[in-house]
Amino acid sequence: MFEKIENDIHKDAVTERDLTHAVDLCLECECTLEEFYFGSTKTIEIKREVKTGPDSSETVTATREIEIKPGMACGTKLHFPKEGHKPSNKLVGDLIVTLKETCHSKYRRCGNDIVYMHKMSLADALTTAPFEFTTLEGELFKITPDEIVNPETTKCFAGKGMPILNNDPLSPLVALKTRGNFILKFDICFP
Repeated sequence: MFEKIENDIHKDAVTERDLTHAVDLCLECECTLEEFYFGSTKTIEIKREVKTGPDSSETVTATREIEIKPGMACGTKLHFPKEGHKPSNKLVGDLIVTLKETCHSKYRRCGNDIVYMHKMSLADALTTAPFEFTTLEGELFKITPDEIVNPETTKCFAGKGMPILNNDPLSPLVALKTRGNFILKFDICFP
C-alpha cells in the first residue's frame, strides 16, 4: 500500500514538471580517452529557443564550459538546471549534456581498465623477443616475456588503468587516486 502511494506521488510530480517546464535541451559532447583519463574543461555551443513575444521566438547561441573529471565515462549525463529553452508560457527547461567517447587508435576502455593490443610477429612471439610499449600517461614498459606468447596471452598491470571517478569534494586533497588496470593483449601477425 505504501509503495503504491509513493509511486502515485512520484507519477504526479513527473507529470506536473512536463506541464510547467519547457522540454529539456539535450546535447552530446565528444571526449577523447585522454580527456576521460586526465580530466579537462570543454566548451560547448548551446542553441536554445527563447520566446521574444506572444507569437515569436528566436534561437539564441551561447557557450558553456563543462568539467570532465578524471574517470568519467561515455554515457555520463551532466545536468544543468534552468539552462535550457525559455518559452514565455512555461518555466525554463534544463540542459542535459551526455558525454560520448571517440575511438582511440591504440587503447580501448573496458570499465575502469585500459586494454592495449600489442602487435608482434610470429617469430618474436615464439622466441620471446623483448618489446616495449607505453601506457596512456606515457610510462614506458620494456618487457621480455618469460613464456611463448600466443593470442590468448594477457598481462595485467594493476593500478595503471583509468582513474576511478571520485565525486568527493575532498578528493583533490588526496594524492593517491584509485585506478583500474592496464591490460596487455597480443595481436600476433601470422605469415
